[in-house]
Amino acid sequence: PEGGDTKSNQQIFLAFTWYGWAKTSVMFGKTFSEPAVNDQIDFGIGVERSLYQGDFGGIALILDFSNYTYRIYYPVKGSGDLNRGIFNGGVRVNIKKMVTIDFVSIDLLDKARSWAISGSFKLTF
Repeated sequence: PEGGDTKSNQQIFLAFTWYGWAKTSVMFGKTFSEPAVNDQIDFGIGVERSLYQGDFGGIALILDFSNYTYRIYYPVKGSGDLNRGIFNGGVRVNIKKMVTIDFVSIDLLDKARSWAISGSFKLTF
């Protein structure tokens, strides 16, 4: 897809998380869209290892291995890759257990590496 193209995409998945040396998650799923490869099952495993915890929140190392493309919608022409690598890594910053910001290097084992920044806000009652 070229930059600016929008695609409808859906993914269903089942995820399991457990705690040990690190918080570990395994995901099995299926992506339904173009240009997803429709005959493959999505699989991913990731770890989040806390490096620092304090009053403000914390910092963690995050690593993941997966067989599905990191993003299907490309906001800028040339960003992302359908034949992406399998290994990503970065840092997760947690602020007061409410805000999470991830800085991730994508495709660490490939020549065509890129970066992703994501954020989330959690409101609990």
